[in-house]
Amino acid sequence: MINSMESISDITNRWAKISEFFFSNQEEEQKYVPPSKRSILPTPPPDQNPLHHPEPINIMQTTSLEAPPQSQLNKDFQKADQQQPRRSSNSHKLSFPEYNGNDEPSQWLYKCNKFFAARNTKEEERMQLVAFHLHGNALTWFIRWEQEIGHPTWPQFSQAIDRRFGPPIHHNHLGDLTSTH
Repeated sequence: MINSMESISDITNRWAKISEFFFSNQEEEQKYVPPSKRSILPTPPPDQNPLHHPEPINIMQTTSLEAPPQSQLNKDFQKADQQQPRRSSNSHKLSFPEYNGNDEPSQWLYKCNKFFAARNTKEEERMQLVAFHLHGNALTWFIRWEQEIGHPTWPQFSQAIDRRFGPPIHHNHLGDLTSTH
């Protein structure tokens, strides 16, 4: 196992010694050359190279690991941006609103309706989502109410929660229209 304190040059030197040991029996003495030095080695003439190809292949050629200039990066990002379809506003991260029954529910119901519209939530999925985001008094009331009536729809729930946690009818502006005093 390699010691984490061991330097790269120590590792390279150790591999050079191992390589010399295993390859010293060859006809022509070859020494290990670290990769950083290999690119400056001359290529043997074609008549001395038994693996000669009509077009020489430089095995030691390396790909540059340097980052491209910033202007090229900007062009690449612009090109990728043009190829990507534009995200609609529906792709923003939205979180479903929570409700605990301590406040009047009309603003919460408004946010729920906006969420459903933005996420194209199916009618049959709405009540499952709502049930996970009720807490405290609202959840306690919902559990009992759901046991009484079965599986409510979103419109039934909206009316029921407004009746239960909304302002009394005489303080409700719509109630003023129906009031007879």
